[in-house]
Amino acid sequence: MRLEAEPETLPRRIIEREPQGWAELDQLVAASPRLSCVIAGLDGVALALSTEGERPQAVAECIRDAWPTRLRPPGET
Repeated sequence: MRLEAEPETLPRRIIEREPQGWAELDQLVAASPRLSCVIAGLDGVALALSTEGERPQAVAECIRDAWPTRLRPPGET
């Protein structure tokens, strides 16, 4: 599975996610455009899902719906 977002969104999300003061933050942000291209080209990805403009709950629901027998508790539909 691969989660995707627009190139402009990735640096903001990385900055929000990583610990403040992390020494490698600038390097990761700078590498994000290159990494997103490489990751987008990976073979064998069963599900690629855009998270752009989506709430985390909605993204999680899409993931669960893609593999209902694996990711939903028994009896939940």
